Amino acid sequence: MMRSCGSSLRESFAVAFLSVIGRLFGFGHDPAREAAEALLSACAARALDGRLFCADETSSLQEETSGLAVLDDSFDGRFEALAAHACLILRRLRAEGPRLAIVSQAFTNRLFRAFDDAQRDAGTGDNTIARKVRKMGEAFYGRAGAYDHALNNRDPGELAAALARNIKNDGSQTGLFIPLAGYLVAADLALASQNVDAMIESGPAW
Repeated sequence: MMRSCGSSLRESFAVAFLSVIGRLFGFGHDPAREAAEALLSACAARALDGRLFCADETSSLQEETSGLAVLDDSFDGRFEALAAHACLILRRLRAEGPRLAIVSQAFTNRLFRAFDDAQRDAGTGDNTIARKVRKMGEAFYGRAGAYDHALNNRDPGELAAALARNIKNDGSQTGLFIPLAGYLVAADLALASQNVDAMIESGPAW
């Protein structure tokens, strides 16, 4: 028996309504959100690379890591590593212009949720977590602006100075950050040469 036109319309409306509700509350298939999740996972994995963190015991390990080990293995040090790599991902997404604006925003949103998660894991209470996450966000945007300018200029020296100011609060330690700056410039160039759809599908080619 043929269904009435009214029945079909009601079913179509129900499907459309559930789709909207799903998007609003995070259910169902959301390509931008899924891309952001995958990119942040790859970003976090790279940021936890042991080569970036200071050795506690001997200087020989630091020699083996070609001078990259300048970050403290601490909450702040891991934030610095994640912030630097997140900047690289956002630069690559934003280079595509409006086409990937939704993915870029979804990535930023997911990054800030990661800041929130990190604070909760560190035992931050509900009364202060919003303020601390806001401070992390402000710190991230400040670093992103400084790093972006240096990366646009392909200038490891300028980037090393920005890293020293932000991480050590001491511009006199610029030389210490030259290897890390060179690594970030090389990673930025590698991402720039990678097809962005491949980056989203298969992961960043750092």
